Amino acid sequence: MIGTFIDRAIGLFAPGWAANRMQARATMSQLQALTGGKGGYWGALGSVLKNPRIVNGNHSENAVDPTQFPQLVNSCWEIYRTNPHFKKIVRSVCSKVLGRNGLMPNSQAVREDDSPFEEFRARAKKLWHACEKGIDFRGMPGQGGETLPGIQHLALKTIMLSGEQLFSMRAISQIEQDARYLPVPMTIQLIDPQRLADNVIGTEIPKGHTFYRGIELDADRRRHAYWLNDYEANTGNVVAYRTQPKPFSAARIYHVYLKEDDDQLRGTTWFAAALMPAKHGTDLRFNVVKTSSMQACVVLSYALSAGKKRFGKTPAADDDLVDEDGNVIERFAPGMCINKGKDGKVDMHSPNINVSGYEGLIAGVSRDEAAALPGVKASTVTGDYRNSSFSSERSADNDCWPELEVIQDWFAAQFCQPAYEAIVTAAVADGYFDDVPGFNAGMFNRDRSAFLACSWQGPVARSINPVDDENAAELRLRGARSSPQRECAKQGTNFAEILKEIAEARKMVADADLPEVVFNSMMGLDTKDLLTTDETQLAKTNGGSLVSSN
Repeated sequence: MIGTFIDRAIGLFAPGWAANRMQARATMSQLQALTGGKGGYWGALGSVLKNPRIVNGNHSENAVDPTQFPQLVNSCWEIYRTNPHFKKIVRSVCSKVLGRNGLMPNSQAVREDDSPFEEFRARAKKLWHACEKGIDFRGMPGQGGETLPGIQHLALKTIMLSGEQLFSMRAISQIEQDARYLPVPMTIQLIDPQRLADNVIGTEIPKGHTFYRGIELDADRRRHAYWLNDYEANTGNVVAYRTQPKPFSAARIYHVYLKEDDDQLRGTTWFAAALMPAKHGTDLRFNVVKTSSMQACVVLSYALSAGKKRFGKTPAADDDLVDEDGNVIERFAPGMCINKGKDGKVDMHSPNINVSGYEGLIAGVSRDEAAALPGVKASTVTGDYRNSSFSSERSADNDCWPELEVIQDWFAAQFCQPAYEAIVTAAVADGYFDDVPGFNAGMFNRDRSAFLACSWQGPVARSINPVDDENAAELRLRGARSSPQRECAKQGTNFAEILKEIAEARKMVADADLPEVVFNSMMGLDTKDLLTTDETQLAKTNGGSLVSSN
């Protein structure tokens, strides 16, 4: 009240000063709205205006006020659901890191003499494909569950927005295994990180143990247990502080998050750095739309000619304004036109506001949003390709790929590899590999690392000029500076699979009673390359007919 009285008093004697006070007050109100009246990540912009004196020199993520993290995560999910830029970023990162099929395993199993165990590798690949549809603990696809690629996409999206993902490997009965057509009695259960209990009320933990945001640590600061809240029976929402959270052994729970410092115990949303630009972008877009709406508004003013009291025909006494037919005008409606009389005047006023300059500012804020996440470029977020070319966009994509490859390797090691090892181990125990020539369970138990070694293949960077890349690959092979396996990996393919498919193609040509030259043409082999081969000489003696497979 006093502030308002002072503002009015100043406005009477110094209008300019009053305007400056109003602008400053509006600025502080906007800062307060941005920070939500709280500090932490939301208060980043407001804290710049304060004294930069260091109060607490501990930069560890664990030293941040725990109450800020739920607010931060909720803000990220809310903006994700309402901000098209956030949705585009999530879809873009997931599609580039995982693709349609998710990260695929390539077994690197070896025998005791370190030679490739091809039979085991082929069976492991078959096992992974057989688990794609029924591996979700919640059920089959279409019945509450997801495919293996779908589980990977859900986990990565949750990690990006919530900062972390919990999951466990759950055993199922033989009946359920048969119903899911699974080769192993094993499923993957994703656990919402929101279920981690922020506090353990009325529960004693062993002496020397500590508790941090749902994680119980032993005396050596290693994870001992995860305390999870349960779901409410009526609503399905996570219950917090209504029922006692339950501890689960850390050996049963996998916890995946991207560490920002060495002693970090829980993950932080990847969008923390994008919240401010997103808030600014939302405010800017709202203001532009509001400004455009104001520009579309029209104000009507009128003036009567001298000696007249109303427009239109002469009405009855004491009547109000009337239209040209003598009807009383009780209100103005859109599109209404009235007879203004012989000398009267009616003017329409519209605010002349220029909104063209906002586009560049909004685009700049959108670039800030893109820069906050790994492997995201500005044009992907804005969808504006008007001033770019194919080569420039592909170059920008390739510039982002080193960041995406780091995410691929991290996600494969933290999420995919543990799941793969648990599935293969369960399959060995269930006898799935018993008929593989040269394999027995004793070999596996003696050296599990030799059988669980695995590389992961996902989407790869696309070439700006595929022809140049193909020529370069050929030169590397001819100069013994590369191998077919590495060149195929760069294309997102597997050399062993390609060889198998080539053999199948050759057999199909032979089964169709076609001459060998058809297969050679399909493979791009020139005649000059075949003149001195034994197959070519045999083909000549047979009149160009089929060549013996021997």
